[in-house]
Amino acid sequence: MQEQVMTPQEVSEYLRVGIRTVYDWIKKGELPAIRLGKTYRIERTDFDRFLRQRKTVRRSRSWQRRFDMAMEKSQRAFRDYLINQGYDPHALNDEEAEKILNA
Repeated sequence: MQEQVMTPQEVSEYLRVGIRTVYDWIKKGELPAIRLGKTYRIERTDFDRFLRQRKTVRRSRSWQRRFDMAMEKSQRAFRDYLINQGYDPHALNDEEAEKILNA
C-alpha cells in the first residue's frame, strides 16, 4: 500500500539526496509541500509530478504540457466519480481506489 503523503526525510531517503536538498526544493517552491507547524508533508501526487518534471527524456514542452493536462483531467474525473459514488477520495488508499476502478 502506498502512502498518500511523505515526509521530507522519506523523500530524502527515496531519492538518496541530503535532507537539506529536499528543504531547499520546498523553499524554492520546486517541491510543493504542506506545512504543519514546524514540519512538512509532501503529497504523493506532488512528489510524482516533481519527478516527472525532472525526467531527462527528450520531449517537447508542448507534449509534456498536454500530457500533464490529460493526467490532471483523468485524476479529476476519477475523483469526481468517487465522490458521485459516495466515497471520500482523500480517505481511500491506492489499493482501495484501484479496487473501485477495476470493479
